[in-house]
Amino acid sequence: MTPAIETGRKPDARQMDYFPSFSQPILYYLFGGAALTAFAVLAAFPPQRISRETAFEGTFLLSAWAALFACRWPIFLWPDPLNPDEGAFIACAMKARFDWIPWRGFDAGSSGPLNCDILALPALFGAHMGFFSARVTGLCLIAGAICTLYYTVKWIYGAGVARLSIVPPVLLFAFTKTADFVHYSSEHLSIFLTTAALAAAAYLARGMGSKGSRLIACVIGGLCLGSTPLQNSKRRL
Repeated sequence: MTPAIETGRKPDARQMDYFPSFSQPILYYLFGGAALTAFAVLAAFPPQRISRETAFEGTFLLSAWAALFACRWPIFLWPDPLNPDEGAFIACAMKARFDWIPWRGFDAGSSGPLNCDILALPALFGAHMGFFSARVTGLCLIAGAICTLYYTVKWIYGAGVARLSIVPPVLLFAFTKTADFVHYSSEHLSIFLTTAALAAAAYLARGMGSKGSRLIACVIGGLCLGSTPLQNSKRRL
């Protein structure tokens, strides 16, 4: 766990100004360590009463989100692109605000338009679009994929195995400092869509739930799988 980023070069003085964790590293390690400890404790010790399982489950997943953001927030403040694709996706998202039709208003190259459209969501709330919002969006997609992974495993093997199953990905994305794993990329959305569809399939295979809930699971799975070509499609002439 470290606020530094492996980009192949050291940050200059201007970039260092964006990292209060460098001047106050004790706060970064304190909050990050506390969040990771809470997550590990909740993963290792299940609730004593079944009646509290729902509340415990929500607290556990919230601790996973907290651990991710507590360890990754300094990267949100890095003022320069960590990868050429990151800047290209953000530029396409800015153009999508004025012309959302793919390959006319913007061209994401070999990537699909959804990878850019999702970065334009902050504009709906009047927020600024840039590296900060893109990296927050990417980590939210990863955190969402981890939550859907939890329910996928839970509906097949039970809650105990599900808690242990998300420990490795949470630790990976919390501790990693390699630029290729922390910048916004086209893989973020594809991981979320695939895992969400897998969770819907696991719910259906479980053979439980009302007819309405099973229908909703079918719709979610179909939308996620159907969106995959729009997430990773190449322009063909």
